Amino acid sequence: MDGHRGSLRNVMEFENRLDWFSKTDRPKSHVFEGLVTACQLQTGFGLHTLNATAQQSFEVQSHREPGAVLHCFLEGSTEAQLDGKPMNLGRLPGEPVKLVLTSIGDTQRFSRRSQPNEYVRKVTIQMSHDWLEENGLALPAKTSDRLMQRLEWVASMDDINTLETLAQMPGFSTPVARRQAEAVSLGLVARCFGDMSSPTRTTILTSR
Repeated sequence: MDGHRGSLRNVMEFENRLDWFSKTDRPKSHVFEGLVTACQLQTGFGLHTLNATAQQSFEVQSHREPGAVLHCFLEGSTEAQLDGKPMNLGRLPGEPVKLVLTSIGDTQRFSRRSQPNEYVRKVTIQMSHDWLEENGLALPAKTSDRLMQRLEWVASMDDINTLETLAQMPGFSTPVARRQAEAVSLGLVARCFGDMSSPTRTTILTSR
């Protein structure tokens, strides 16, 4: 996987207005070496990519708004908690690439911690409940206020190729790059909602 790291240049790109990524969540320019981006492609539909190595410890203490998030770790892991519970996100060496969809019905505490020299290559797509409804996309089960719904499945080669394309893109500030990222992200989401039809992929995490 080192080929995904060696040619990276440093890019830190965050849009000023993001429904789901507050200014306090954003790392300073010296925290990561590599690509870190966050953009809002549509109202209620956002993309965050990380393809970088942490140069120092970094911690986020914030809140996650109601909605669904599609997570994919192509390489590496990170320590994250939602409502005080471990989210168990990441990919260990030798494991298959997985797609994980989590959804919540109310605002919950979110924390994330990176350790020095921790390399992560991941793609995260945020979807509000309003966006899902407007686009006719239904979660397999109704999201309870205090429960997090979690579904996971092994990514296909098409999914992995799509995710690698997004993880390697050095920013989305130009109109062309933005439209490309939007088209690729929407295609991935459409495939995932089609793949979620299998009931064996659903796990509901109980509340405290």
